[in-house]
Amino acid sequence: YQMFTVLSGSMEPTLNVGGVIIVEKVDPMTLQEGDIITFISNDTSLSGQVVSHRIIQVVDNNNGRMFITKEIGRASCRERV
Repeated sequence: YQMFTVLSGSMEPTLNVGGVIIVEKVDPMTLQEGDIITFISNDTSLSGQVVSHRIIQVVDNNNGRMFITKEIGRASCRERV
């Protein structure tokens, strides 16, 4: 397990600024739409920061499993993981 402090309001009201989340490493094959995952962002504007987003789509292809994620508080922000 790892603990992280929520630093932004992008996931409110689900995760509040200043709150603490406890993260457990899981098998990616067990994840599904609606789950919240914490990962190192590949978005260049975030410079490799650790972020927590909700999975809005699971994509299985030749490269393996991929997740399209979204911040709760932002309607248009999406990221592929």
